Amino acid sequence: MTVNGILMKGFERTPETGVPVGAPTKNEPEKSKRFDLSQVLCSERYLKMLELVPAATRPKCIGVALEYGWTFPDGKGFWEFTSALVEQCRNSDIKPQDFSAIVGTLFAVSIRKKFDSSIDNETEADKQAMYEFLVDRWFSNGAVYHGFNGAFEPSIRRHGLTTGLRNWDWDELKEVHQIFQRSQAYEMVLGWGMMNSEIKTSVATATEHLYRYAVASPEWFAQFCSEGFHIPVEGERKTAFYRRDYTQARQNIVNFLETTLLEKRLNSQEQLAVLKFFDHHWFRFVTEQSAPKVATIHRRAFGRMLGSVPTLEEIREWHGGSLTIDKIVEILRSFATQHGDSQIQQDISPHDVASIITLPDYSRVRWRAEEPPRPIEGLSGEQETAAIAKLLGQEPFSARAIIELLKHNQTYRELFEGNLGGDENFTLEQHVEMVCGQFEKYFSSRPIPLGLDKRLFRLLLIVHDLGKPRAVARHQAREQHNETLVELETLLPQLGLASVEQQLIQAIVSADPIGQTIKGGSVREAAEQIAAMAQAAGVATKDFFDVLLVYYSVDASSYTADAGSDMNVLGGLFQFYPEQRRMEFSSRVTRVIDELRQAISSIPSGEQKPEKYVGVMEKGAERVCYRFLAIPPYALLYPLAEKLFDITRGTRWYHELGFRYEGTGEQRTAVLDIPVNCPKQLVRAIIAAINATGQVEIPDNLDPYPDDQL
Repeated sequence: MTVNGILMKGFERTPETGVPVGAPTKNEPEKSKRFDLSQVLCSERYLKMLELVPAATRPKCIGVALEYGWTFPDGKGFWEFTSALVEQCRNSDIKPQDFSAIVGTLFAVSIRKKFDSSIDNETEADKQAMYEFLVDRWFSNGAVYHGFNGAFEPSIRRHGLTTGLRNWDWDELKEVHQIFQRSQAYEMVLGWGMMNSEIKTSVATATEHLYRYAVASPEWFAQFCSEGFHIPVEGERKTAFYRRDYTQARQNIVNFLETTLLEKRLNSQEQLAVLKFFDHHWFRFVTEQSAPKVATIHRRAFGRMLGSVPTLEEIREWHGGSLTIDKIVEILRSFATQHGDSQIQQDISPHDVASIITLPDYSRVRWRAEEPPRPIEGLSGEQETAAIAKLLGQEPFSARAIIELLKHNQTYRELFEGNLGGDENFTLEQHVEMVCGQFEKYFSSRPIPLGLDKRLFRLLLIVHDLGKPRAVARHQAREQHNETLVELETLLPQLGLASVEQQLIQAIVSADPIGQTIKGGSVREAAEQIAAMAQAAGVATKDFFDVLLVYYSVDASSYTADAGSDMNVLGGLFQFYPEQRRMEFSSRVTRVIDELRQAISSIPSGEQKPEKYVGVMEKGAERVCYRFLAIPPYALLYPLAEKLFDITRGTRWYHELGFRYEGTGEQRTAVLDIPVNCPKQLVRAIIAAINATGQVEIPDNLDPYPDDQL
């Protein structure tokens, strides 16, 4: 059936349900009093129609609906137009030129109906009237479009679209970009953000990509955590940002940072900076207002930048003197949309923004056909993780809200309600709230040493004593740190933390060297313990000590009247100035801290000679693996990997040999993979290079090849 036939016949019935395509759903009126395009596009009626179209075509159909809404502001004929479009597109994906031809024909049919014209009897007066109508709607009073994240709507309504104003700090992007540049890793991690976006505004005269732009806005962030080439095409990783799936998006970044390439090149502080950058921007861009939206902008705001309009006579001449409404529509639409997607160096005033239209949520469009809708039954683990992450960044901060979420798990409920012993007789949840209260009062408005994200530090405080109630219940209070580490080994990975974040938290809570020193313990022993803790965290000792001081301050000061403690057990250790949001150690404690800092600075770097990392061989059918159970540090493996690349450069083995890491926590190991058919001489050269370090060794008796193998 032709497009005209579909429109003339009316609704077709779907073979699946027998319900007319585009028919009103139950209790939905046939016509609304006012044509509200946002309401229409998000309606169940429209979304049911969209489901009949192949996934890849759905964003284009939404774009055409926007175009129709601007051409016919009263919405008359919209459902018939959409029904015909669905019928033409429902069977298979359509080539772009064919889709454009279908849309052009449908617009021609709709315009004829508006002017009560017939395809068999098109008068010159009809052609002139329709030409003038289209010139008015598509050019003189036409629209240009900007797809965006709804979180930016207040800024657009207030400032319009400006080249100099963004909802992020370009300096922060540049810092992360420089981290990856220094690592010689993939430099497009931030997509086009650092290439061509800083002083430009994106607009579109064509609508076919608008929905994709709106769902992925801001584009550089979608590429950073979901779309980029550094994110594997596995499962739903590529659509994590579209779906606003914090857990998957963050895991994408964690996995990327923990690949062999980056683990050898990014230090712990750089990895923490990247994760802080992700969390900070995720909760800026993903809010209750972050639905995909489109701003329609008056075309006249661009002056003659978007080109001229062909006259009716020019169109007639181009077609050999013959002229039909279909040709008029085809030519004018091609001129109106010819600039496609553009980046311009021009500010758009808020007065030139004609309207803002809300688009359907990605979960209802899903242009990746392989993805089924995600069922939501109660509160899943992933939802809890995302909820906790969001709460960690909220102001004012509520430790209680996070504790209640964790208490959904019976084990954590018992721990948080457990007793910590001592004179105060606090429960863990009481203590945690007091500790967090001290941090919010005195430190939350300041930069945290190491540049740590406030969210991560807040999480540290929530979980810092998690195992203490169990140790107290067993009358083994000295085991509180070990018991906490046991709990964190399970909890921290579940919360989506990267290894570098887990290692930092575990190192901080593993001991209390500052507290022991203040009680009269050895300064030298405490300094050495802090140096070992810093090494476990993978950060410089001085920086780690500064973080540890903040941690100790808020933990210990929770046992003071300032924090609400009746007994004020540790009140003598501090002086408080709440009006200035400042706390200080007492003079006695300050002297101890100064001695400790001096002792730390006197510990030479590399004072302890690194142990030798010995490999064990695992021989399989296709590969030989040398596994190093004690993990060599990145600084040692990196030059080894570079040496390996030098040895194999120019051979087929260049891309087939390399170090990698397996497992997490105590089960984490470094592995060197070698294909079993790798030449003997090459394998021996690699083993010799490894053993030449004096720190990493593959014993001679682990040569996997018999002497006669070439």
